[in-house]
This record gives sequence, C-alpha cells and structure tokens, in this order.
Amino acid sequence: MKTYQISKSQLKQLLEPYLTAETQLIAPSLNPLGLISFNKIQNINEIALNTSIPLKPSKSYLFPESSSLVQFDEKNPHLLESDISQKKQMLFGLRPCDLAAIAYMDSFFSSNISDHDYVQRRNNTLILGVACEYPSNACFCTSMGIQPGTSIHADIFLVPSGEDFLVEELSEKGQEYLASISKGWKEASNETLATQKNEITEKTSSKLIEKIDLSKIRGRLSETYNKDFWNKYSEACIVCGACTFDCPTCSCFDMNDSMISSSKGCRYRSWDSCSFADFTLHASSHNPRSSKLHRLRQRILHKFQYTVEKMDQWSCTGCGRCIRVCPVGINTRSILKDAKEALGE
Repeated sequence: MKTYQISKSQLKQLLEPYLTAETQLIAPSLNPLGLISFNKIQNINEIALNTSIPLKPSKSYLFPESSSLVQFDEKNPHLLESDISQKKQMLFGLRPCDLAAIAYMDSFFSSNISDHDYVQRRNNTLILGVACEYPSNACFCTSMGIQPGTSIHADIFLVPSGEDFLVEELSEKGQEYLASISKGWKEASNETLATQKNEITEKTSSKLIEKIDLSKIRGRLSETYNKDFWNKYSEACIVCGACTFDCPTCSCFDMNDSMISSSKGCRYRSWDSCSFADFTLHASSHNPRSSKLHRLRQRILHKFQYTVEKMDQWSCTGCGRCIRVCPVGINTRSILKDAKEALGE
C-alpha cells in the first residue's frame, strides 16, 4: 500500500469524482442552522475540517433514520421491490472515533445474519478518514484505545502535514480508487507518515480534558449492577433519547408496515432507542425495563460490558456526543469513574 503527499489544493482532485449526478459526496459542512454536520456536498469549498467532530455522526448514510426495506402490492402478491439506493457515495472527513464506530457497525450488521440493507449501502461507500486535530471538551477517545492521529478503519486515511496532506491507502477499494486519480502525485515515506501521525496523536491527546484507565474494569461492569450510583444519573434523565440518536454505534430500530395506497404498501425500518419505555414493552403489558434506571443502566452496560462479552470490543468510541447533547448534563465519563470507584479501582 502506498502513501502520497498532496497539497491542499489537490484535495479537489481526490474528491471531485464523487461530485456527479450518479454519486454523492458526504462531508462535514455548515447546515442551514449554522452548525457543522455531515451533509451532501455540492462544492468542495463547503467542506469544513478545522472543527471538532459534527454533533451528529455520519451513520444515517449507512443506517438511515427511516428507510423503506421493501414495497409490496396486494394485486401482485409475488412483487417485493427493495428501495435500497444503488448510488455510490463517499464519506469524507471521518475522525478515528467515527471510523472505529463504522468498524463496529460493520461487525454488528454483518455477523450471524447479514443485514442486506446495511451491507449494500456499505459496499457502495468509499470511506476517507482524517486525523483529528480538534477534539471537543467531551472527547475521551484515548480512554477507549483510539488514537486521534491514526486509524486502520478506512479505505483511505488523510494526515494533515502543514500545507499538505499525507494520503494513506488502507484497503483494496482505496488502492483501486487512488490508482485511478493519483497520476503525478508525489509518494511519501512510511517514516514521514509515522512521524506525522505520532505528532498529531500527542498534540491532540494533550488537549483532552481527561483520560480514564478502563483496563481494570473491562468485562467487569456488570458487577456494578446493583450499585447506588445509577440512581443519581437515572433521576436526572428526561428520556429524550438524544444520547442514542447521536451515538455513532447505537443500532436499535423498529419495523412497521404502512400502506401507500389502497393496494400498495411498504415495510420500513426506523431508529428506536433503548431509553424509551416502550422499547421493551411486551404484548402482555409486562416491561422488564420499566424504570429509567433500568434503561440507562442497560445502555451503559451494553456499551461497556455486553459487547465486550459477545464481540470482544467496546461499543463506545469516546466521541463524547452523548455528553455534548444531553440536556441535563449526564456525563458518560462520570459514570465510568463512579464505576471504577465502586469496583475499587
């Protein structure tokens, strides 16, 4: 795999092939509300990289907030049409925390029974990551073992280097794409790449408010199940679901059928949240997670315990969005510190 060195003016050459009617380029830019978010880009100049990660992750472009899975017609009982877009897309500007989130989602939606809707969108997507120089005051990626200056979870990874970018091939898809556009590009050495990655990692890590050593509580969080500290967080929670909707790894969904006309209908999938009371409500009216405490504890244990047991990985990337978006100030880092204290660590 090669590494290239390009000027920032050459970035246009890297991205322009996806600015066509048949493709779409998704990158951080200002939305109509004046906030940085992942949006469809019409012009390269719209892209904003010199900011913290957008408050909303890019997951809706792989796992839409609502999507029609199949359409059916009762007059033609054999007709089942998929509504999955075939359009190729590029996700650009994802930081290492969001790249780790996509790697988790890939595992989640591809293990056991493969999710056709997700996998097809994923196969049609080229992912370009970028080293993170601008952490927010809520970020704690290094606590989750993620380094802000590097990642392997992309097709192509960009590392800012003064007025240039170092462009690293990481997958066959990325290698094939760069081979088609990199004519005349200057190659960079592995030493130059490693040095710049380390410099960004050290500089960005130094800006993080705190780092929590979670090594001694990995796989042990279930021991806090009946501890009192869960009460103070659940009592503050207003069950808005924002923490789950803005989380890059939350994957809960609901399925519904809806009639489009008297004879045609569709089955669609939409995001749901384990924070909501009816998420685990049984048809019998029994609810095994009837209180806010049960549901908040479930969300945290899922991130830091259950996926460790079942998938050998955290399902939190330390992006800090749940902290930034919570209207009552519930802080995941504080929960983890309380858990460490409860476990005597």
